[in-house]
Amino acid sequence: LIGPLTSGDTAEATPAAQAGRVPVLALTSDVAQARPGVWVMGITPEDQVQRLVEQARQEGRKRFAALLPDNPLGRAMGSGLQVACRDQGLAEPVISYHSTAPDSVTDALKQLSGISTNGASLPAGVAGPGPDAQAQPLPTDLAAALGQAGNEAASAPATMPGGNASTGVAGLSASGQGVAPASLPFDALLLGDTGLPLKTVMTALNDMQVGLPAVRIMGPGLWAAFASKLGPIRGAWYAAPNPAARQGFVARFSAQYQHAPKPLVDLTYDAAGAIRTLANEGAKDFSPKLLTRPAGFQGVDGAFVLLPDGRVRRALAVFEVIGSGADARMIATAPTNVAPQAAPAAGAVKAPAGGA
Repeated sequence: LIGPLTSGDTAEATPAAQAGRVPVLALTSDVAQARPGVWVMGITPEDQVQRLVEQARQEGRKRFAALLPDNPLGRAMGSGLQVACRDQGLAEPVISYHSTAPDSVTDALKQLSGISTNGASLPAGVAGPGPDAQAQPLPTDLAAALGQAGNEAASAPATMPGGNASTGVAGLSASGQGVAPASLPFDALLLGDTGLPLKTVMTALNDMQVGLPAVRIMGPGLWAAFASKLGPIRGAWYAAPNPAARQGFVARFSAQYQHAPKPLVDLTYDAAGAIRTLANEGAKDFSPKLLTRPAGFQGVDGAFVLLPDGRVRRALAVFEVIGSGADARMIATAPTNVAPQAAPAAGAVKAPAGGA
């Protein structure tokens, strides 16, 4: 069954499909709908975070934290960071959620950094405001969300008072509003804001002087729509499909139908293409064993693998913000093998005190 479009559509179709043992390739990006026999084909926040953690780990980063908005996207990224660290044998990340208020952002960052508003030391595990299930829903797919994010580009600043957030030097900021501890308890920090809220976060990072080389900043693929305006977090990473991978498909589709394909078309072609590949190889049915083959499938935006638990691992590239009004540059191509790697044995990594 190909085509449950939204999270709600997928939830309604799943019981009947599972009762009939019919596999579902849903076009939603809501990983909460993923389960054995039901695959989420959208480019999910969780998949982006997996790729970022993988790249940061290769750089030598081992202690992950997240400063995230208290909305569905932020919660999805936080969950994704926990899963990614567990999958890759890393210590449990420390996660703090914040509201849109500047004070909430500042307090959350101070807590993550191990200091309170009065300078006292804090324990590692911090949680922000409670989940807001009624906030804006997750976008149905990354590419569609990029179009929405483009409308926010004007609100993301090109420069930030007080210097660049990538200095990584502890001390007073130019505004005198914050002091970073001498040694941060994390060396990679995941963000999830866009638009004006991201400006607030960047101001807090600058005031606390959190950035390179001590901390690698990472964020959502939504940043691609306005990466040229993210100079204050120069050196930050995000994960997204390599645009070059799609060019051939766009050319063929446009020649056939006289218009460019909309983003949702990519997911539809990926789902149908997986079934066609198996049929061409002589498959008589489309059992979970065949669909979850380690070799995966070749999609419009690159390779992808269907995992037994319903998640879809996609080959995403990693891009770095370079500032100065320039677009981000690709620093790591999409991997050719996206099958998940086995994590180190239990006990190989000692988790820090405190919870997320």
